[in-house]
Amino acid sequence: MSKFADLAKAVQDLLEKPFKFENKVELKTKASNGTTFASDVKLAEGKAPEANVTLTAKEGNVSIDKLTVGTTKKITGEFTLSGAVPNTDFTLKVTDGSKSADADVTTNVGATYKVPDYGVVTVDADVLTGPVFGFSGLFKYTGFLLGGSAKVGTSLVSEDKKVKAGQFADVAVAAGYQTDDFTFFVQNASSSVKAEKDGVTVALTHKASSTLDAGFQAVLPKDKTKPFGITFGGAYKVDADTTVTAIADNTAKVAVAYKQKLNPLATVTVSAQVDLPNLGSDDHKFGLVLNLTN
Repeated sequence: MSKFADLAKAVQDLLEKPFKFENKVELKTKASNGTTFASDVKLAEGKAPEANVTLTAKEGNVSIDKLTVGTTKKITGEFTLSGAVPNTDFTLKVTDGSKSADADVTTNVGATYKVPDYGVVTVDADVLTGPVFGFSGLFKYTGFLLGGSAKVGTSLVSEDKKVKAGQFADVAVAAGYQTDDFTFFVQNASSSVKAEKDGVTVALTHKASSTLDAGFQAVLPKDKTKPFGITFGGAYKVDADTTVTAIADNTAKVAVAYKQKLNPLATVTVSAQVDLPNLGSDDHKFGLVLNLTN
């Protein structure tokens, strides 16, 4: 059973994640004790190269889910303590960085409780400002899904710049239905912090066969001046080493991602997007990512 924040993960993995409109080289290696080191270098025209190094490790019930240091002078760490209390995981997330990286200093502590056979509940707090408390829950019964999330500000330590004391933000409710190969949900989100999050989302993913996944996502913004959007597409596994993903939206933008495993160590992903109504414009995208893994 997944958390409420992961409700849209399946549709995002299908319609968004495969497309990498950037030029990047990724390197990942794993030590004999399970520790993983990953690094990447991103190249962009007219900009200095950006690089990141990420470490993941686990010792007993303590894990470093992510510890990342980058050339943008931003440090991110995510840690988990599992099983200290039955069905409960405790988490710690920290960020630090320079003003030039536009990185706020944050420390977020939280807990995730798994309700056996029925759902997942989370509670977290940004302890340096407010604190700002976050709550979420996602429950499943005979295939039906129901969940929601919200943040609430306090001024026990200091007042957060975005979420004022007593103010609710990022409020969302969702309902849906899920089977082993099918997920459908409708979510209504309202944010007092980021207006672009306001609106209704309808999404569907379906594993049509062992080689084909299909789905769509429709977004109806609360702001009537913003356009309705719908994206649909699918991923086809040609063979054990090749996957092709294609999507299209209601503005006639079409994108294709081709992922090819070259050998046991190297995988290349080529992504391209074409704005069909504006073929003469510069509103087209291309990306090439080379991943090297031992």
